[in-house]
Amino acid sequence: MKDNEPADISYSLDPIEWGQFLQVLSVERTEAFLTPLNLPFDRGEFKRVLRFARACCEVDMWSVVGSRNPELKNPELQSAWTRYRIAEGVLTDGAIQELYERYRRNELIYQHVSRELSVLIGNSLWLDLVKWFIDNFRTPSMLYDLWP
Repeated sequence: MKDNEPADISYSLDPIEWGQFLQVLSVERTEAFLTPLNLPFDRGEFKRVLRFARACCEVDMWSVVGSRNPELKNPELQSAWTRYRIAEGVLTDGAIQELYERYRRNELIYQHVSRELSVLIGNSLWLDLVKWFIDNFRTPSMLYDLWP
């Protein structure tokens, strides 16, 4: 497989926790924790990873901000979304909608979208992120499971 082709999902990724991991990677403040967390990329690659993670989150957010259901419309959220898209948006609205339409009925939306968008960071780095996630990512609820 070439580095610019989407990676094959060969790992078992919890859909909620994988989404949480991508959300963590989508925040600029995470850069300060690259070394302590021993993430599989350096500061020079952080911007690419940040944009990749944000692109994945944009597709997931489309379920709310792109909804035609009036009950899901929140003017404050719509306003914040518009400001974000102008200042920092990664994907075009058309690309977001296309990916969302393709995977919206799948509970593994983050897995599929991140696999497809892995071309933004390269297959090998995407696989390194998946491996790091499996070996190291823990949420507070996961830690409770370890109590005797």
